[in-house]
Amino acid sequence: MTSYGYVGPPVHGRPEGARRPGVALAAGVLGFVTSGLTLLVLPLVLLVVLDGGDDPANYALLLGLPCAAALIAGAATLLVRRSPALLFWSAVAAAGVLALHLLLGLAAFGAPERMGSALFVLVAIPLPALTAIFARHPATKAWASAAVAPAGQNGGVNGEHEGHAPRPGYGPPPAYGPPPGYGPPPGYGPPPWPVRPPTWPAGPGRPGMATAAAVLGFVAGGFSLLVGFGFSVGILRGEDDPMSYLMLLALPCAAGLITGASWLLKRRSAGVLFGAALAAVAALLLILVVGLASTEDEDARIGVVAFTVSASVLPVLVAIFTRLPQVWGWAAAAVRPAPPR
Repeated sequence: MTSYGYVGPPVHGRPEGARRPGVALAAGVLGFVTSGLTLLVLPLVLLVVLDGGDDPANYALLLGLPCAAALIAGAATLLVRRSPALLFWSAVAAAGVLALHLLLGLAAFGAPERMGSALFVLVAIPLPALTAIFARHPATKAWASAAVAPAGQNGGVNGEHEGHAPRPGYGPPPAYGPPPGYGPPPGYGPPPWPVRPPTWPAGPGRPGMATAAAVLGFVAGGFSLLVGFGFSVGILRGEDDPMSYLMLLALPCAAGLITGASWLLKRRSAGVLFGAALAAVAALLLILVVGLASTEDEDARIGVVAFTVSASVLPVLVAIFTRLPQVWGWAAAAVRPAPPR
């Protein structure tokens, strides 16, 4: 029917489309963040090893260097819409390195070092774990696998294929009189898949960065809740040092992060999540200052720095993502119900 210009029913939409899902964007960003954080921690580990801390657990952390390189390559590969497999497996390998460090530390360290090793792994492992989960998400895999094939791979113009001659041409159609009248063309039903609305500002759809900000907000809130609960138990057992009391600031920060993430997903407000993330960063800075001032032990200071740097990544990312123009504007442009008359 192409000789009369008919090319088939109109296309209503595609299941995935070219728009990058929020989980794919979050996976790529977390891959870069995890690798960067690994590269920041490795010099500290190397200093500990050179200073005499040549335990197998510390050597195991040096395996994070190839993991960081693979995470960078995997994140870049995913963001250009190629396979997420490299990012997924490098994140799994990074989590495995942390698990190996914990097992070796529990076998070789004393009680204080065991606690520090467990706390370090608890802080560090959410990033590679989330990276692996987001990279393995069905939406991420479908978006990456649905990349448009290069021209000429699946077919060329006018049905020309590699290795085949073009279709023979046809002469002009014979002359006929005016065509008989026809009624309106038949309508088409709804598409067989749900059509996603365009994202803001082109439409009401939630931007991918808003989804990423809310997911990271829930994760940061859950982690803060675990840390606050753990130090609450320690205080009840008699640990009354200033650091333990400062760690209790994680509890109100957790409440704010979880509430703010929920409000953002409902398009109520982005301000609560942004303020809670800033409060969490401020609490970590206070913990860093007090921790460095309250001890002269070099190992303890390294532990405080490693903890605060690792723990600050999530709230910093939440604050950055929430304050992006498309996220802030999307939440602020929500339609409010008219006041009753």
